[in-house]
Amino acid sequence: MNKLELFCGDTVKLKSRKRRETICSVFSDDSCQDDHIRVNHVIQNNLRVKANDIIFIHGCPHVKYGTRIHVLPIANTLKDITRNVVQQYLHQYFFDAYRPVRISDIFIVPIKTNITVEFKVIDTEPSPYCIVAPETIIDCEGEPVEREIGESSINEVDFDDIGGMEDIKEVLKEFILCSNVYDERYIRFGMAPSRGVLLYGPPGCDNLRDNNVPYGNKSSERLINQIINEIDGINYKIKLFIIGATNRPDRLDEIIFRPGRLDQTIYIPLPDETARYAILKIALRKCSLAKDVDIKLLATVLCGGSSASIIEICRRAVKAAIHQLTENEQKMEQSKQNNDSNVTDLIIKREHFEQAMAYYPRCCEALNTDIRKYEIFAHMLQSYKYGLPLGNFKFPENINNNGDASQGSITYTDDDDDLYT
Repeated sequence: MNKLELFCGDTVKLKSRKRRETICSVFSDDSCQDDHIRVNHVIQNNLRVKANDIIFIHGCPHVKYGTRIHVLPIANTLKDITRNVVQQYLHQYFFDAYRPVRISDIFIVPIKTNITVEFKVIDTEPSPYCIVAPETIIDCEGEPVEREIGESSINEVDFDDIGGMEDIKEVLKEFILCSNVYDERYIRFGMAPSRGVLLYGPPGCDNLRDNNVPYGNKSSERLINQIINEIDGINYKIKLFIIGATNRPDRLDEIIFRPGRLDQTIYIPLPDETARYAILKIALRKCSLAKDVDIKLLATVLCGGSSASIIEICRRAVKAAIHQLTENEQKMEQSKQNNDSNVTDLIIKREHFEQAMAYYPRCCEALNTDIRKYEIFAHMLQSYKYGLPLGNFKFPENINNNGDASQGSITYTDDDDDLYT
């Protein structure tokens, strides 16, 4: 900030290499490297950028207070929320916040717990950007707008939000590309790409939850038949890819894995140290950490934990920091205005992680003895789907005098490390 001669609260214009730009306010973050900036999901969405992309920063000191802005909600985010409720929370969002906005920007307004509505800036006076001040008229009259081609939801989760498991993400990307991008090439050859994949592994690994569906009775049979009918009824021309997840693959009916259904399977193991470090970085990317907090050490200590248990540690550390800040505020008997101004003092320290580690859920550590069961299942599934492996099959190179090809050779292999089927 010093090199750019910027100060907290200054307004800047951000531009991406995709010729997208937006406007925002600047705040200091001591945990951020000198040649990096930290932006929220809203700005990332408006600039169409991801982590490690290059952003150009321009000072914008003379942005005027707006006399009027016109914003409309994105249609598919409204759900059953009434216009009166939307207007109420929209005005609360801008109240005394002095937020800068730009035409075509999309921003998100929290309505209730786990309920948000996205808005698009249609117009500003003056144009093309302004700061929404208390006297600015906020006009939200008009029909909700549809999301334009290329615009993604701010709440969408992409592969950058998943820590580690780079090989698994590449496999998933390949499946999705074949199903939705290269499907026409398959059709040219008279084939259809795979339409589904099943992820399986221990509980807590990327939201693989306990499966409470009853097995071995009429209810489970009806459910399985319904799933199969839905999958079999998909028109091959529709660009659709199905992802299933379970931590009890051994209880699923084998007909689910037949070709044309969930015929691709991927084992999701407990995260290794590299993945744990990536999970911690993603979980804490919006947090201000004390300089002596060693995330790499945490990744080492949390060996045997699932991604869910690692995120729980981060959540408890944040909770401890908030509790400490609240106690300090009560002791100082600060006013509400001062409390708001000190929110930036919320720093996650070593002591907060030490408190959180006392509650470290070791449910996945107890499952370490069962990990081999998932690996065995992978080989059982391989055998069921393909029979004996033919990894070294080769066509014959020689042709005999009668014009017939000599018999090819097949060598059977047993690759214990093959967890992708």
